[in-house]
Amino acid sequence: MDRLTKIVLVAVAVVWAGVIASVARAQVVNPNVSQANINQTICVPGWTATVRPPVSYTDKLKRALVAETPAADAVEDYELDHVVPLAVGGHPTDPRNLHLQLWDGPDGAHAKDVVEVRMKKMVCDRKISLLKAQACFIRGWQTCPK
Repeated sequence: MDRLTKIVLVAVAVVWAGVIASVARAQVVNPNVSQANINQTICVPGWTATVRPPVSYTDKLKRALVAETPAADAVEDYELDHVVPLAVGGHPTDPRNLHLQLWDGPDGAHAKDVVEVRMKKMVCDRKISLLKAQACFIRGWQTCPK
């Protein structure tokens, strides 16, 4: 493979990765939350309660996901988790932003909750942008900055 072909292939891969990341982000974030309005949305104490989906919606989806998951034991062992948390502008009801997460363990919901609080504080204190906070959850919450 000649050098020009390699350069073109790398450029295409970089552009394609950006397109995929943009599409993934668009599917899991709340379109009503932006960097410009965080003081009226996520940084308002109690704001997530105003957008949290009703239990009737989440319980139905959670039961369906547990039924589809061969390794899943009991519904009670899992939280229906927002991939991008509501606290940093995750989409409240889009099923692409909701997945099963075990409550316990180093990668469980309780551990992620600590990161969610930290990232919201960092965004509201202007130490990190909303976009960067959302991106770390899309990549995997364990990648979020400390």
